[in-house]
Amino acid sequence: MSEKGNTKSSEYVMLTPKERQTQVDKLLKVWNDFILVNEPTLNKDDVFINQRSLAEVVERVSKRKFYFEVFHKLPHISEFKETALYVFWITKLKPFTITNEASKLCASVNELYAFHMVISVFEKVRRETKPANFCYPTEAMLSDFVYGLKYQDLTKESLILYIEALAASCGLPVFSSQPIHTISKEHK
Repeated sequence: MSEKGNTKSSEYVMLTPKERQTQVDKLLKVWNDFILVNEPTLNKDDVFINQRSLAEVVERVSKRKFYFEVFHKLPHISEFKETALYVFWITKLKPFTITNEASKLCASVNELYAFHMVISVFEKVRRETKPANFCYPTEAMLSDFVYGLKYQDLTKESLILYIEALAASCGLPVFSSQPIHTISKEHK
């Protein structure tokens, strides 16, 4: 890990090329799974991945994680929060393009990939926590989520809240990284 983890400084230190590439490789692994699940017959020639945009996604998420560490004193953020940050930057910078217009993914590939990322994290948390009442998001939730990503002005913070609420509605445990404050009797 680079010096950015040092909370004594409030100045962000960029990821090393190796750190950045490690994160890009993780995103590409999820991308390959997304294509395999959704359109396995798609040719590699029908896909363009803007490596610079993908690297920028990784760097911007890293900067925001640093922001949480310095300004909110959160040394680690939940997987849901981190995923929301990736969703935000992927749908803003749009590193993925399907050039085959006949593809069902063509019109909303970055938004659909973002939803796939969310489901991948839900699956990981489900396997780790084994919740009793887990259920997958409905088709209507998928449709609303993709529509929101594509046509609405969503902030990083609103995506964090949305993904955490979606996780809770699916029966996943959502652990707050912030202490819960109660209102004392004096403030009522």
